Amino acid sequence: MNYIYGIVQNEQKEPVANAKVALLDDNFKVAFSTETDKNGKFNLQAEAKLYPHFIVEKDYGTKYLEYWANNINLKNDIEINPKLGRLELYKLGFFSSMEMEISKSIMIYFRPISLHHFLANEKAIAPQIKRESITISINGEFCEILLAKTVIEHTEGVATPVIAYAFKIAADNIEFNGNNRLEVSVTDVYGEYGEAVLFF
Repeated sequence: MNYIYGIVQNEQKEPVANAKVALLDDNFKVAFSTETDKNGKFNLQAEAKLYPHFIVEKDYGTKYLEYWANNINLKNDIEINPKLGRLELYKLGFFSSMEMEISKSIMIYFRPISLHHFLANEKAIAPQIKRESITISINGEFCEILLAKTVIEHTEGVATPVIAYAFKIAADNIEFNGNNRLEVSVTDVYGEYGEAVLFF
């Protein structure tokens, strides 16, 4: 058994008490969970294995949306300090173009959700974000965004297309060894904030 631990805060860096934190299995079912204390601290003990998802949730759909971290390998203890906000960065992932280019690069991808648009009952709930309002880091080192794209996804049986974003960054010095931490944070045109983490 190992631990995933940290402090949950809001975007004003205030502790969030009684937030639910959970490790999920492949079917998005809760494998292990706990709650934060009055200081926003949590210490979740779980089996030492790979978990596809870690979520943090409090006052969902009214005050905040969910925080997501993906590919949690608990072979060792892990510290994560999530910030809950009014944006949710869902399905954070990437693909590498190292075989197609002289310089290695990564295309980062996610589907953002805006509480502002959700509460307004709008069909399109993705926030409007600008390139300069995105922060991407790998292992604590900030990355230059080489290319930014808006992606429109059309899904069978769904009338409203899903809006996603893709951002290309350089990856010349990245070893794909499972020990990397990709962190993405976003502020939209309304000043609403969200972040997510992916280990790879």
